[in-house]
Amino acid sequence: MFYFQDLSYSQQYSTHEALLKSCSDAVIGFGAYAWVTPDGIKLLWEDPTFQKLFQVGSYHAVVGIDLITNVKSLEILSNLEKNYPNFKVQIYHDRISKGLFHPKFSLFKKQNKKGSMVIGSGNLTLQGLRLNKEAFNNIEISENQYKEAENYWKEWLKESSNKLRSPNDPEVIDKAEKNKFGTGKSKRSRKEILKSINSEIKKFAEIQTSIDEGWSFDETNKVLIAEIPKSGNRWKQANFDIKTFKEFFKAYTFDSSYRVLLRNIKKDGSLSEIESRQNVTVRSHNYRFELDAASGLDYPEKGKPIGVFIQIATRMFLYHLFMPKDKGHEKLAIWSKRNWKGKKENIKRITTSVKKIKKILDKTVFKKYATK
Repeated sequence: MFYFQDLSYSQQYSTHEALLKSCSDAVIGFGAYAWVTPDGIKLLWEDPTFQKLFQVGSYHAVVGIDLITNVKSLEILSNLEKNYPNFKVQIYHDRISKGLFHPKFSLFKKQNKKGSMVIGSGNLTLQGLRLNKEAFNNIEISENQYKEAENYWKEWLKESSNKLRSPNDPEVIDKAEKNKFGTGKSKRSRKEILKSINSEIKKFAEIQTSIDEGWSFDETNKVLIAEIPKSGNRWKQANFDIKTFKEFFKAYTFDSSYRVLLRNIKKDGSLSEIESRQNVTVRSHNYRFELDAASGLDYPEKGKPIGVFIQIATRMFLYHLFMPKDKGHEKLAIWSKRNWKGKKENIKRITTSVKKIKKILDKTVFKKYATK
């Protein structure tokens, strides 16, 4: 099946979710990616679905070092290898060829011996897996086709053995530290060239270290204002009604291969780690997501916590949890009361746009991530 990953498309299916779906019943996997970033590794190879494969089967990855892949990425890959003996990663480092190492695919062998391939334009980065406009194919193949592909892969590995290194290889680490954009031929003056090079190096450094990349929003983005019910002693698992669950979060009931990405804005304005959530659906018709922002907090004796969720892309949200004593809670509660159209005693959940609630958001931690 062919897919076009486009965050503005309401029915978007991401490369990230296709890989998790294909991996879910696999016993063997292998793949190659031009470059990886820490957030990409965490989203995919540190997901419970992939780590289950590392435990019950095996996965062999080859990663490029020509651009983007940095020292932090190498450290994470090395630690994954130590923690999961069935996960093998090699770095493709060719000192002679001028061509980039540029593949992006994973192939899996299923329990029924058939195969599944996800191949497309997206790299193992947050942008490639979820944010960029990418195209990819999710292809089911027969047992014989899988065997042919696996044999081809093994032959390529054999002939490329002199280019495949460990993440801890000194030459690989040195290359990761020196990665820069190429400048190409130019008739510009030396001063202009040096200025351009410095600018590109700065941009590249920002890509390697940025944790905020892709988490901004504008007035057109959808926003959910939601009271969070107590739900016993487990209010960290925030309950939602089925309409909000499906229409706002675009979650699918009883299919955990879809991933909702949440990122909490902390009180100091910084971003927490990305929370990759499987939707939790129970037969009592409660639809839940776990919120790290609620960890360690007692449910208030008076009033209800209010969660504000801004949709960055399909199944990808920036959020903040306002407790009754927090700045902004009172104004959100008043706004919710005025705009709620349901029964007075019901839990209030209102979907609107950033524009309609901008005056309130501008006085909260969200302002930092609003585009001007």
